[in-house]
Amino acid sequence: MSTIRKRGFTLVELLVVISIIGILVSLLLPAVQAAREAGRRMTCTNNLKNLGLAVHTYHQQFNRMPPGAIRTVGGPVGSWQTSQLSWVVRILPFIEQDPLHSKVNYERWPGNGGPNTQVRGEDLALLFCPSDDSDFRPSAAYAVTNYVACVGWRNNTFWAPKSRRRGVFGVNSNITMNGVKDGTSSTLMLSECRIGFPWVRRYGSDSGGFNQCLAGTAPNITSNVPNNSVARGRSWMFGQRNQSWSFNTRFTPNDEVRNNHECERWTADGVFAARSQHPQGVNVTMADGSTHYVANQVDGRVWLHLGTSNGREVVKFP
Repeated sequence: MSTIRKRGFTLVELLVVISIIGILVSLLLPAVQAAREAGRRMTCTNNLKNLGLAVHTYHQQFNRMPPGAIRTVGGPVGSWQTSQLSWVVRILPFIEQDPLHSKVNYERWPGNGGPNTQVRGEDLALLFCPSDDSDFRPSAAYAVTNYVACVGWRNNTFWAPKSRRRGVFGVNSNITMNGVKDGTSSTLMLSECRIGFPWVRRYGSDSGGFNQCLAGTAPNITSNVPNNSVARGRSWMFGQRNQSWSFNTRFTPNDEVRNNHECERWTADGVFAARSQHPQGVNVTMADGSTHYVANQVDGRVWLHLGTSNGREVVKFP
């Protein structure tokens, strides 16, 4: 009686099969990752589109754009204890956040007690870019944001309403669509920032140190962050710190972080770049509400002039 022997795989054959599978996985993985990032970028684009639509709806109701932040005296206390609420607070009713907006006390700053201390910690899904998946919060008391408003060349233009270098937003700003003389399709309105990156040094009255920072010659900020430093996207609500809610176009998107060149002097002047975790660029919303993806390699002069609303430059969108 003959016996039938069942032949199995040899060790060499198994190793070959495993190697082939490994090669296939290595070839497919980048495609899968790229597809996932494309989905995340689409979500981010939709977030910016909805925020732009909310800004336009605000404009329709009040005949002006929302101010970037308000710093005026209100109520029985001084200006540095009142208001300071960001542009996001103004558009809450237009992003389906009426219940949250009803709690806002416009006469008190977020850290001065009252209901604003409840509002300030509310996470809003619309303000998160899924590519920036860090759970880091620069301050445990404040909910963060990935989306910031354009103030032009530098934040000192806040205090010069007629400056050719100003953007659509600013402190106490009230620009109208008709005031965007450079054309709404050629003027930046919103973009992205990375939460908690980079740390921003606050120089206070140290104008010499601030000028060193602008020149890229100031000392680096290390992981041992000094008390006078804060981070990007710190709060969607609190407008006192400009790096929380604004960006300017002095540096191109995702500009290399050299010797701490993102900084501010007091809370009126500073430079903060648009940044994202997307590969090679950032999403932006223009003043006409359209959204685009701008590459890191965009010409610096073009990017600079896209930030102004009345710079009188002829700029072709990249």
